[in-house]
Amino acid sequence: MRDTRRWRTRSATPEDVLALLRAKLAHDAALDASVEEDPPLDFETPLSHWEAALDAGFRDFWLGWKPLAAWLQSWLYVEVPPHALDAALRAHRAPTMGHLCEFLAPRLRLPVLEPLRVAGTSCLTAGAFITLRTALLGAGLPVARARPSTPLSFQSWQQLATFQDVVGLLSPRALPRVEIPSTPFRRASLGLFVLALVSTAAGYRLGSMPLFVGGMSALLGVIIAAWLRPGPAPGTARFPGVTTLGDVARLLAASDSTR
Repeated sequence: MRDTRRWRTRSATPEDVLALLRAKLAHDAALDASVEEDPPLDFETPLSHWEAALDAGFRDFWLGWKPLAAWLQSWLYVEVPPHALDAALRAHRAPTMGHLCEFLAPRLRLPVLEPLRVAGTSCLTAGAFITLRTALLGAGLPVARARPSTPLSFQSWQQLATFQDVVGLLSPRALPRVEIPSTPFRRASLGLFVLALVSTAAGYRLGSMPLFVGGMSALLGVIIAAWLRPGPAPGTARFPGVTTLGDVARLLAASDSTR
């Protein structure tokens, strides 16, 4: 299982590109509170709405849509000519997701998972695992010695984000949404923050200085405690029903988008 062959690819369609963009948005939202959770996203959605959902600045006053080309190249590992993309989107008064998907589709090729022959039999899951490991290695993740039984483990949030991006490019719908457990401290902090906010507002409206000062003091204390207290570690992140790289390979093998 140390094969590092590249995979066969197929031409992408605008529908494929839209699925990739949707998956990217969902994965980013799970890790970044500033990214909108689940906005409607179809071919008619204005690019500006998608840009706002990602909390990104893809359009520059002087450079036009060229920053978007750089972002797409780094994420999709595909050549996106900045001038061509800028010209294509500027040709429309209000560019939409459909315009972007139509531009990207002819330039993008997607992997096709193929079975691997193991002990005289053909196994699609084994082929999916080889492809997955090769893609993760190419993205810089430390999986050179990984086996199907290797548990999912992330040493940094960047590793987790990269893992989600790689699997999303192999199959946008294969990976379930990541779950990051909330600690009791964080839940208590949220409750205290709301209580302190209500006390501050009530003290201000009622003209009660003790209530107002007490609320402000509590607000400040919660903010300082949250700042000093570390958040959950990336190692606590879990994908429901997925614990090993082999599990991910099985999801990829079962996905229609990789066959």
